[in-house]
Amino acid sequence: MKKLFILWAMLLAWLYSFAQTDPLREKLDSVFQHVNKSLIPTGYLKEYGAEFMPLHCFNGVLTDSNVVTNLDAFRFAYTDLSTAKIQPSLPDMPALTAVNARIDSLRGGAASPVALLYGSYASLRDDALAQNLMTLSNEQVFDVAGRTQSPYLTHTLFAAAAIHTRFRDTVRLTFNSALYYTNTGASVTALWVDFKDGAGYQAIPAGATLTKVYADSTGLKM
Repeated sequence: MKKLFILWAMLLAWLYSFAQTDPLREKLDSVFQHVNKSLIPTGYLKEYGAEFMPLHCFNGVLTDSNVVTNLDAFRFAYTDLSTAKIQPSLPDMPALTAVNARIDSLRGGAASPVALLYGSYASLRDDALAQNLMTLSNEQVFDVAGRTQSPYLTHTLFAAAAIHTRFRDTVRLTFNSALYYTNTGASVTALWVDFKDGAGYQAIPAGATLTKVYADSTGLKM
């Protein structure tokens, strides 16, 4: 456990430096130096971010490959989005250290708050170079004048995770709007949860708590 804590602390330090003066950030600044950033949808570009997670999987459509079972996956997705901001005029998302501090401040209650991430970002088309929508020279990307198509695709990102992931037989979840993060102007009034008990999705309004008691408390419930 001690080694895991040290590893996580080192990762946090690297994530912070990535957004500040990390050599990788300087390299990415150089790669996209000549791109007209005002043409990038949402002002967030996947290739400019940390890219820990395959963000295209977390599109809001639940599959076996995009279940967020713990806060670490949530943190990686959050870091990918927040470091992908490429338009300087846009406000920064809160630093990961601030997100972690907020999560820690909400521990200890009877119910487990759910951390929620909803965002929008762009990515470069796989065929952007082949279709002459952009060019590459000396490891730098350039726009092509007069192009009739956008070299970018726009995506939606959604990730959610309870700050506690282990329960006995009773699960109590709450939606605290203080743990809702977004790079859009969208607001959320309720969170919908499926306890996999045949009842389908149930709403948790902001500030409310939803309780589920399992007759069989063993195994993984997703």
